[in-house]
Amino acid sequence: MPIITTTSLRLPALYSLENSDNTGGPSIPYLCNEKWHISASTLPIWRTKRNCTVTYTALPLEAPISRLNSLTAYLPSILAPVPSPPLPRIDDLVHYQEQTSDAVQSIHAINTMWPDNPAGWSWVGVGWFLSLIQCEWEIFGYGKLEGGGNWMVMHFRKTWLSPEGLDLFTTGEEKLSAQAYEEIMGLVRKLGNGELEALVGEFERMARD
Repeated sequence: MPIITTTSLRLPALYSLENSDNTGGPSIPYLCNEKWHISASTLPIWRTKRNCTVTYTALPLEAPISRLNSLTAYLPSILAPVPSPPLPRIDDLVHYQEQTSDAVQSIHAINTMWPDNPAGWSWVGVGWFLSLIQCEWEIFGYGKLEGGGNWMVMHFRKTWLSPEGLDLFTTGEEKLSAQAYEEIMGLVRKLGNGELEALVGEFERMARD
């Protein structure tokens, strides 16, 4: 019997632009209620890491920043563009250890929801170097684990620092079982996209003490 349940699963928007209306994502409370473990990943940044966790915290809404703000401030109100509605934001705090060290390190960022897709987020790092990095990511599948805990699988678009890739996040005190992992991988493969299936083949389980 399956030991996971699926709330939503679909192709990432990058692979299904003609089906862009089908982009519902998990609620912000779903993201923020628990600490997430990076249980598996295709991204090189995590290959030498262990005990990787992510904590999300909801932030106040913020209107998108326009490059024309400094110019439109001087226009009559009738000519100025209509301001965009505020977008949800979440604080993103990653903790991890290198495979060869017990020191706990962190990465801090802010995520802003995509205007046209509540499952998509724009990641921008906090700090003088990380603020130069932006990453677009999307939750394209999520659900529950038998015995408690949640899972979600995310698609990360290519950046100047990292390739396109996938992450599998889970919550709960127990490590993700081999059966649950294989069930989730099987569901993603059944979406029937060759590029996505190739990425699934690059998944590696993350070390967790």
